[in-house]
Amino acid sequence: MHADATLSQADKQILAGSSVFQGLPENEMAHILAAIKIQRYDADRVIISSGDVGDGIYVILEGQVRIFLPLTETDEDKPAKPEMRISLATHEPGACFGEYSLIDQKEVSATVQALSPVRLAHLSTIDFQEIASTRLLAENLIYKNLLRLLVSRCREANMELDGSFLI
Repeated sequence: MHADATLSQADKQILAGSSVFQGLPENEMAHILAAIKIQRYDADRVIISSGDVGDGIYVILEGQVRIFLPLTETDEDKPAKPEMRISLATHEPGACFGEYSLIDQKEVSATVQALSPVRLAHLSTIDFQEIASTRLLAENLIYKNLLRLLVSRCREANMELDGSFLI
């Protein structure tokens, strides 16, 4: 990972239009932007791993990431094969990940890997909680946006499951 502190105007537009921050008034968004840390990852690099302690939410500014669940062998005599995984999604600029852990402070549920060089905006859980404790409007809008995002993802998963059980 490489750190970078600068947010361009294009970065700010991506963040303001992202599913997690859309609709935030400029004065509320200013608090978010002040807390954002930019991170860079090379292609094929794992950004977060299933089972890690969640440390915040990430919004993709550049590049693509793959989100997947690693599979493990249930037979103790057979080692797990690292290439065994269930692919959940591919995300591009404007998309976010890490939202589960931001909400419930539990371990990361999936692994996220860079498919190309990526630039990410990272809002740590600590910074989010500090903003949420003093900026009620920002807290309400972000949680509302996260709820919409999660419901949308559940609906998509349901439609995929419905289609896979057609006879």
